Amino acid sequence: MNEKTFQVKLRQFIRLLKQEQKFLIADDGAALTELVPKKADFVPLFDQYAGDIGQTTRELIQEIQELQETNLLLTQQALAYQQKIMETIQKSLAKQEVPYGKAAKQVQSAEHAEIPAAIVDQSF
Repeated sequence: MNEKTFQVKLRQFIRLLKQEQKFLIADDGAALTELVPKKADFVPLFDQYAGDIGQTTRELIQEIQELQETNLLLTQQALAYQQKIMETIQKSLAKQEVPYGKAAKQVQSAEHAEIPAAIVDQSF
């Protein structure tokens, strides 16, 4: 493969990385899942290239590295957000009282509190 063909492949990969970035920002997991195999298809092409690397090719590679770093940060941010949501839900569930079973507690609210017999009209 010559350098021009390699540059075409690099540009295609850049478009793919930009798509990935949009999907990460939109939190579109399904689209990201479809994109992963497409990215994997490029790895052998990059590993096999042994031709010249000119200034344009270097610039394309630099852009790919920057996009990869940004996408990695977006992925880490999304994972941290999901983790925080899960922790919050778990804490919320732990605070709730279990209404059934052995661990059930008697909950008395103002509505369900025992009403003293003296207040209730028992004349029927």
